[in-house]
Amino acid sequence: MSTAPQFIPHYTIDDYQLWEGDRELWNGVAVAMTPILFGQRDASPVRITTALSNAIDQANSDASVIVDVDRSFR
Repeated sequence: MSTAPQFIPHYTIDDYQLWEGDRELWNGVAVAMTPILFGQRDASPVRITTALSNAIDQANSDASVIVDVDRSFR
């Protein structure tokens, strides 16, 4: 195990504005973003969301299911 500090680049908003592609800036760290799954793979998240929603309804809870949907790649 090395005792040398690990170098983690720290980026600024100015750097971010020059980037191409799908990346986000999280506390100075560049994070590559990937699109949400699409096509046949959409079925699983839909089934999970439906099951959770049904369980919440049956429990008479005021909770809700929030799904992040990215449709820009369709």
